[in-house]
Amino acid sequence: MSTTVERVAERAGVSISTVSRALRGVPGISAATRKRVQEAAETLGYAISPSASRLATGRTRTVAVVVPLLSKWFFAEVIAAAGRVLSREGYDVLLVELSTPDLRETFFAGPGSTAVLTLPS
Repeated sequence: MSTTVERVAERAGVSISTVSRALRGVPGISAATRKRVQEAAETLGYAISPSASRLATGRTRTVAVVVPLLSKWFFAEVIAAAGRVLSREGYDVLLVELSTPDLRETFFAGPGSTAVLTLPS
């Protein structure tokens, strides 16, 4: 069973939000509290979830790369290079292929459109 943030908070004697802020390095947490939280997390084997941290900050750190075709070598090279750079900088890459006129029309219809992008399964 994996350790939860609740268990870390209980062990450190602080709130869940304090654990979150201490482990993310947010200012406003005393050095003593931050150390106590870090020690509790380490002792319990708690690992920070990048996805959960992103929810807490409201920043997904996700970049969409939109290409017309995945099968063309040029686009594959661009995607690979972009993926390496973005990954190194802590971003996730969301890949979108718009290989048909219908997909392009739906994608670029704009936020006011009632069109829905449906990808084949």
